[in-house]
Amino acid sequence: MDVDVNQLKFEIWSPGHPNTAAVRKTFSDRMSRLYLGWDDDFDRQFDAHSYLFVLWDGVGTYHATCRIIFKRLGGAPVLTPCETADGGRFSLPDEDTACEGSMVSMTSTQALRRLMYGVTRWLMENGVTRVYTTYDTNNALIRRFHTRILAMDEIAGATVVYRDFLRKDSLEPACWQMVQVNPVRMGATMLANLLKAGGTICAVPPEAPRLPQAPAVYEYQNAETVARHPRMPMPYRY
Repeated sequence: MDVDVNQLKFEIWSPGHPNTAAVRKTFSDRMSRLYLGWDDDFDRQFDAHSYLFVLWDGVGTYHATCRIIFKRLGGAPVLTPCETADGGRFSLPDEDTACEGSMVSMTSTQALRRLMYGVTRWLMENGVTRVYTTYDTNNALIRRFHTRILAMDEIAGATVVYRDFLRKDSLEPACWQMVQVNPVRMGATMLANLLKAGGTICAVPPEAPRLPQAPAVYEYQNAETVARHPRMPMPYRY
C-alpha cells in the first residue's frame, strides 16, 4: 500500500530514547538483506552519544531513519563508528560538533529525502558545520545517493573496513568510503529535490532536543570507549 510520506511524523529523539532498540531492529533487518555480521551489542555503544531522526507513522513503522553520533556530546571524546574500523581507520576532527551519520534506512527515496531535509535543518540550528559518514564502495546506487542527492564529497584515499561485517554476495568484508558535507549545502540540495518532487518541507519540531550548551560528561559511557579515551576535564561547550 502506498504511503503519503508528507503525512508521516518527523521526530528527533535524544540519547536514551525508549524506541532506540526498535529503530535499530528496523535498520538491522534492512541491512541483513545485503550483509552478514551485524552486531547489536557493538552498535549499542554509540547510543549515549547519538540523536535519532525518524519519519514514522507514530505506531511502529519507520519509513526513514538516521542517527547522528557526536564525538564530544558528553565533553570527553569518544570513538565514532569509522574510528573503530579494523582496517583504514579514519579519525574525525577533534572539534565540539564533530559527528558521524549512521543508521540511514528508508522504505522509499521520497521518505528519506523528507527526513534528511529535517536532519539538515536541525544540524544547522545547532551549529554543526560538517558531517561525516560512509557508503559501501560496491553499491553504485548508494554512492549516487550520497554524492548526488545528499551532495556529499568523497574524502580521497579514506576507506574503512570492518573485518566481520561481510557482503552476502562475496562473503568478503565490505569496503566503506568516507564522505563529508556541510549541512548548509546538503540542506539546499535536499530542498531543491523536495520541491521538484512535490514534497513538503520537514520542519524541526519546536520541542526537538538541542545539543547541550553546558559542560557535562555522560556517566553511562561504554567500557570500551572509556578505556580508549579516559575522561578528563575539557574546556569545550559540549
